[in-house]
Amino acid sequence: MTYPGKFRLVQAFCGLLLFASPVKAVASPAASRRAPINVILITIDTVRADHLSCYGYKSIQTPTLDALAQDGIVFDRAIAQVPLTWPSHTVIFTGMYPFQNGVQDFTGQPLAPQFRSVAQAFREHGYATGAVVSAFVLDRSWGLARGFDSYDDAFSAGAFSQQDLGLVDRKAAESVSRAIAWLQNPRKGPFFFWLHLYDPHSPYDPPEPFRSQYRDRPYDGEIAYADHELGRLIGWLRTRHLYDSSLIVFASDHGESLGEHGESEHGLFIYNSTTWIPLIVKPPAGSRIEPNRVQQPVESVSIGPTLLALAGIHDRIEKQFQARDLFRKPAPE
Repeated sequence: MTYPGKFRLVQAFCGLLLFASPVKAVASPAASRRAPINVILITIDTVRADHLSCYGYKSIQTPTLDALAQDGIVFDRAIAQVPLTWPSHTVIFTGMYPFQNGVQDFTGQPLAPQFRSVAQAFREHGYATGAVVSAFVLDRSWGLARGFDSYDDAFSAGAFSQQDLGLVDRKAAESVSRAIAWLQNPRKGPFFFWLHLYDPHSPYDPPEPFRSQYRDRPYDGEIAYADHELGRLIGWLRTRHLYDSSLIVFASDHGESLGEHGESEHGLFIYNSTTWIPLIVKPPAGSRIEPNRVQQPVESVSIGPTLLALAGIHDRIEKQFQARDLFRKPAPE
């Protein structure tokens, strides 16, 4: 379960702790490009890095993310700024720490209008922008829809009458189908698309055959199911010859305690179990960035700057960013 109203001090400390350690560059800069590239951001909620096979976990099958990892840069020590869904995604889209953008938990005000989103930057530079989110906690009323031409956050009316608002969601199969439907719309220019899947968030109830396969580990079953459905999207991109040429960034917003430190889920403590996240960057064809693994610690606040930097976009949002992109060389000391 989550604990609204009890995290503000802990989250503020988390943000200040990470803010005190400057982000350092970890790889070579991307090559400049003549034509704009398509950019795809994928976030799967509540995924511990140490519960993916590409991070060494032997008790799960995640072939889609394994293949993405082989084609990209795997950041072995990526840290989320806050272990809650909406605040963590706000960090990604604003490039700001929670203590600075004002979104520190899910009981406060929506993201203030003076803060810019990377989606706005993409749209103002000629990109079509679309998003499919899988949980009501990312509903447009919180402010993350700004900059998106299409923001698919519709949920069935029955879901609102049957469960708490914080648990209203939809399965990955439906969200991936909606994502493909948006992507296949004809368009002339490049696109920026965000897909969010919520399945590993509690309660853990994976569909078959994952329910039986992971009977004793339903959390892993949810991750495996999300990976399976994500495979449909990656397969579609490949058949349309969009996979190789696109920048694809995968991350989670936070992890899950699973009983460690006396916490069953997330939102109260800031141990590795809830702040250590997977982060994979699959560069577009023609980039000078080679697939590898990076062991230097990085932060999720660098994801937004990285999306724009690898797309070759310079925007006024850069004045707002509080971290450099993941591939920028450090300034000489």
